[in-house]
Formats: sequence, structure tokens, C-alpha cells
Amino acid sequence: MPSSGDPLPDTLAWLLAVMLPLASLAVVGRLLVAAWHARRRPLPAVLALGAAVLMLLLTVAVASPWYLHGLSPGRRGDWNDLLLLAGPAMIVLGAALGLWGLARRLDRLAPARTVLTRTIAHPIEG
Repeated sequence: MPSSGDPLPDTLAWLLAVMLPLASLAVVGRLLVAAWHARRRPLPAVLALGAAVLMLLLTVAVASPWYLHGLSPGRRGDWNDLLLLAGPAMIVLGAALGLWGLARRLDRLAPARTVLTRTIAHPIEG
């Protein structure tokens, strides 16, 4: 990515471009864990799986023009790349924050039946 001297816009653009897929994968993983915890209740499990697919699709829809813009020939301005990344990134990060909260609520709905909680609740069962 050619620049005209100021490294700050290029650095911020690369940080956004790296942070967005990582945040998206973290939220998708959290939603999959919530779906696993709610597997006995069909509606919350399907809701969590649908939200995970939605997050992946949103990330692909937002990130693909960035990478195509990065591959295109031609001179870019210092702040143009950052402006191209910042607007859609806020949409995806806002959706990630909301879906993370949804996963937390779905975990509260699921019954806490893990091996650890059974061991702590009833330590002397054989």
C-alpha cells in the first residue's frame, strides 16, 4: 500500500483490517458456545447459530471491498484507506457487540448442567 509519508493512517487502516476478522471470529466462537449450551432448547440454539452465520456474512460483505480496494492499482491518499475502512468497521463492531450480548443472554437461558457444576453441587456421588 503506497503512502506519501505519514505512517499513521496506514497503520490505523491495517489495525482495523486485522482487528475486524479477529473480533468477528471471537463473536462467532462465543455464539457457537452459546448454541452448544442451549442445545436442549431448540429456539435459542437455532437463534445462536443463525446469529453466528449472520456475523460471518456481515464480515465477508464488509471486508471483501477492502481487500479488493487494496489489490487495485493506482495511488491512494493517506486518509482515503482509513476512511474506507472506518465506516463499515463501526457497523460490524457494533453488530459484534450486540451479538456478544445476545450470546450472554442465551447462556443465562440455558440450564447449567456441566460436569463441573454437578461435581461442585454433589461432590459425593459414585
